[in-house]
Amino acid sequence: MISVTMQLLLLSILITGLSSERLGVQSGNQKPVPTSNGFIPAEEFHRDYIIPGIPLLFKGAAKKFEAFSKWTDDYLKELPESEHTLVQVEYGKKENRDDPSDVMSFKKFLNIYNKEDIYLVHGVPKFLARYIPVYDSINCNYFLNHLLSDMVMWFSSGGTTSVWHTDSYENINCLLRGSKELIMADKKDVKHTHIDKIGDYSSVDVDNVDIEKYPDFKKVAFYNASMEAGDCLYIPWKWHHYVKSYGSNLAINVWFESYRSPINYAKTDVKTFDQVHFKYSSVDLDEDEDNTKGDVKVSLHQAVYRAPHLYTHVTAPLAVFTESVNDVIDELELSPVSEDKIKNLFKYLDKNNDSSLDYGEIDDIRRSLDVAETLVYQKRAWAANKGLVCPSIVFFICVVFVVREIKKQMTTKSQKTD
Repeated sequence: MISVTMQLLLLSILITGLSSERLGVQSGNQKPVPTSNGFIPAEEFHRDYIIPGIPLLFKGAAKKFEAFSKWTDDYLKELPESEHTLVQVEYGKKENRDDPSDVMSFKKFLNIYNKEDIYLVHGVPKFLARYIPVYDSINCNYFLNHLLSDMVMWFSSGGTTSVWHTDSYENINCLLRGSKELIMADKKDVKHTHIDKIGDYSSVDVDNVDIEKYPDFKKVAFYNASMEAGDCLYIPWKWHHYVKSYGSNLAINVWFESYRSPINYAKTDVKTFDQVHFKYSSVDLDEDEDNTKGDVKVSLHQAVYRAPHLYTHVTAPLAVFTESVNDVIDELELSPVSEDKIKNLFKYLDKNNDSSLDYGEIDDIRRSLDVAETLVYQKRAWAANKGLVCPSIVFFICVVFVVREIKKQMTTKSQKTD
C-alpha cells in the first residue's frame, strides 16, 4: 500500500506536469506566418514587412543558392581553407549562455559534430560567403552599404534548442539543410514574454514552461514557422523567438539594422556576400599570407560578452568593469592595460554619466567592440613573436568607434528634434 507521503508526492508531480508545457501552446491565439514563393522585390519587402514589422517565410528561396547544392560535408572538408580556418563551437545543443565555448578548425568540426553534443555558431568566412548570393529582397544600394550588420553560420547534427530571446537586428535566416521550427511573438507583447536576462533573453525553459508561474504567456499571440531545407525566414527586429532544429542542420542568417523610411530600391550588381562589408562582423578569418597555421582571431567583444562579473550586475560600476576587462586580458594572456585606459573607455561608455554602466550601455560594449573589428590572435606564441598584440591600439580603436557611434546617435536625435 502506498503511503500518504508517496501519494502526495505523486499528486504533486502530476499537477506540476499538467501545469508545464512547451512554450508557444499557452495561447489559443496562434497566428500563421505569411509566405511568399521565393524572395520578393526589395521595395515590397521593405514597405509591407520590415516597416510594419511582419514576419515572412520565403518558401524555396535558398534552393537556388550554390551552397544549397554543393555544401555536403565531404565537399566542405575538401576545401583547402577548411583545414586552417578556425571556428567557434558551443557545447550543449540546448542553449545555455553560461556554457563554455571552444575553437577548432572547421574541418575538425565537420569530422566530429555528428558524434558529439556540439554545434557551430560562427561568422561566415569569405571563402564560404562566395557561395551565398545577396538576397534579392535586400539587394539595393542602401541595404548593402548602410544596414548590413553580420552574417552567421549555424551548423549541427540537429536536436538543438535556443533560449527564448530577442535580437537587436532584423534577421533573414536561410536553411540549407534539415528542418527548423521557430516560435515567435510580436515585440508589442514584451510585457508578457518574461525577458529577464541581460542580453535580451529569458531564464524560462522553453520545453517546460510552468504556466501557473508565468500566466502572462497565455496573453501572447504566438507565431509558428516551420522551415524546410531551402526556405528563408524573415524575423522582425526585437521579435521574441526560440528555434528548434531537426536532422543534420545548416543555416545562414543575415542580420541588418532596422530602417523604416523609404529608400532607393534600385537593384545593385553585387552578386555574392563575399563582395559586401558587414559593419559589425563578429569574425573575419581570412588567412594572412604568413599565417599558414590558421591562427584564430577572436574579437575582444566575445570575451567581454562572457566576462562573468559584468553580466551578474544590472549596473556595473567602474570597479566591476575594470575587473571584467582584466579578466579578459588575463584569459587571452595579453599585456596589462593601464587603469587610465580602462577609465577612459568606461567614461566614453557611461553615456548618462552616472558612474555605472546600465543594461543599454553594457550592450554597447559588445556592439562597439564588434564595430571596431579589433581582432586578437589566440595563438599566443605566434602573435607574441610577430608583435601583433597591442592592447593600447585595441582600446584606442574601440574608443574611436564608440565616439563615432555616439555622435551618429546624437545627430539622429537632433534631426528628429528639428
